Amino acid sequence: MNVVGPTLTRGWFASSAKRVAFVALVSVVVGGALFTRVNRFELRRIEALSFGLQDAEVFYLPPPAVLEALSLGHPGFASDVLFIRTVSYFITHLFTDRTFPWLDTYLNRVVDLDPYNGPVYEWAMKVVKYRQMITNEVIDESTRWAERGIKVFPDNWKLHLEIGFNHYFERKHLSDEDRALHQRKAIDYFMIAASLPGSRLDPNFVTDLYLKHNEKDMALFYAVQRYYDGSDAEKAMLLDRVAALISSQAARAMAEREEQWKASFPYAPAALFDLVGPWEAPRVPLHLERDATVEQLDQPFDILPRRQEPDAATGGNRG
Repeated sequence: MNVVGPTLTRGWFASSAKRVAFVALVSVVVGGALFTRVNRFELRRIEALSFGLQDAEVFYLPPPAVLEALSLGHPGFASDVLFIRTVSYFITHLFTDRTFPWLDTYLNRVVDLDPYNGPVYEWAMKVVKYRQMITNEVIDESTRWAERGIKVFPDNWKLHLEIGFNHYFERKHLSDEDRALHQRKAIDYFMIAASLPGSRLDPNFVTDLYLKHNEKDMALFYAVQRYYDGSDAEKAMLLDRVAALISSQAARAMAEREEQWKASFPYAPAALFDLVGPWEAPRVPLHLERDATVEQLDQPFDILPRRQEPDAATGGNRG
């Protein structure tokens, strides 16, 4: 016996308007669910197509000779435009698979168009290490981009610093001998990076590395060499290291030498001041003095005082 049918017919579902409203509600719910499902599939399809088109675009990237011809005599501008496209490609894969299969192709085309596009080398040596795993092969690729930039910009301290960082901190060493070899290479690159114009590398960092590897002579040499170029805080730390390696008297001598430099030739480089020395008032030659005697006029030209030498017989000084 059908109980549900008569009950609904006699109750709420008996009204035709209510039946229409119920059917409409069910249609809206089912239609909305189907629309959402279809929309999700469509978004996935568009996303998949977009990635496929990007890969195809990179795959059909023209060779350097064709790109240079297409630049119409403006390879630098074309290099910048292609570099923008390279950054867009990198960001797309950075938030998806982090594989960058065509990044090297893009970068090579950019520098082929304009090898003097400096920011490309600094950017490339860093972003190649954003892959899923950082292996020695990835570190070597980063180092190659930095070395390639050094050939064009040898005074770029950031390139030297990145190579030193890769050798000392990033590389996975297979043995103690391999670690010591790469760390020694890294210290040399760190020293070059800290010595180049505009470098912001703390000289105490390099000094500490030399001390860590028991190279006290090199640590002292580097501390004295880079003392003038440091900030006030860096100079104070360098003086403490010199005092610990030699003596407090040597540290005070360095500070006094700096004061002489600032008082005599602050506009000249510190290295030149070390060669010239502090300023001294010159003596008037004897043959130009008004009251000079005949014997004095016959003496050789002498603008500086003669050194006092000890007398062998009496132990005193003789003029």
